[in-house]
Amino acid sequence: MRRRLVRVLTIAGSDSGGGAGIQADIRAITTLGAFPTCVVTAVTAQNTRGVKMVRAMAPTLVAAQIDAVMSDIKADAVKTGMLPTPAIVRCVALRLRRYNVRSLVVDPVVAAHAGGHLASAAALRASIKWLFPIATVVTPNTLEASLILEARGKRLYIDSVSAMRRAAQEIFALGPAFVLVKGGHLPGQRAVDLLYDGRTFHLFTARRSGQGAHGAGCTFSAVLATLLGHGMKVPDAAAEAKRKATEGIHRAIRPGRGRPVALLL
Repeated sequence: MRRRLVRVLTIAGSDSGGGAGIQADIRAITTLGAFPTCVVTAVTAQNTRGVKMVRAMAPTLVAAQIDAVMSDIKADAVKTGMLPTPAIVRCVALRLRRYNVRSLVVDPVVAAHAGGHLASAAALRASIKWLFPIATVVTPNTLEASLILEARGKRLYIDSVSAMRRAAQEIFALGPAFVLVKGGHLPGQRAVDLLYDGRTFHLFTARRSGQGAHGAGCTFSAVLATLLGHGMKVPDAAAEAKRKATEGIHRAIRPGRGRPVALLL
């Protein structure tokens, strides 16, 4: 019997070093047996040591890419990563509404772990306004969660699981169906992620690696979107995405002289 083809669209920036962004997304989507398509929102000159230059695409080109994919191939799930300008955010949101995307993972990328800003504060505010209300899951790390709250005039230093709970509740009020706060930046022997659906908190823990890995956040959100495209429920998909991303961090390789890169097998 022929297996159903799962199609996953990633809307994000290109990483010339291959460690994160669309390059990491495509690896993750393919590894999980789905067909990847992509919309490039920006071209970056970066490597494992940092981001050297960023150039955003014209919103009309971003829209044309989405139209080209969705009018022909379509998508069972979509993830967004780097959306560098408010105009691009609005363009993406309007197109996703037009095509009635059911499973949308919004990874509110602000900065690269290897160093460098990838989106402006205005772009983050635009994401809150345009994308959060249509998102299935929003997946900020603790730094991004703090910046989201700051953009809403609230300050919260996230240094514990209880603070992650408060942040998840605040972000949930902005419209997504689920909020997943990634706690990899917090201290401790176990890395904790927290999923909130407006009623229940789900905690996912894993043994912490001795080192962080470039592209781990992109990999996580791409895996999550792919599993949703395969038909998994959000809590189950989040648990599996945590497991896969943790494996990727522990298997990290060093293709350059900077940060290691998460490797998903």
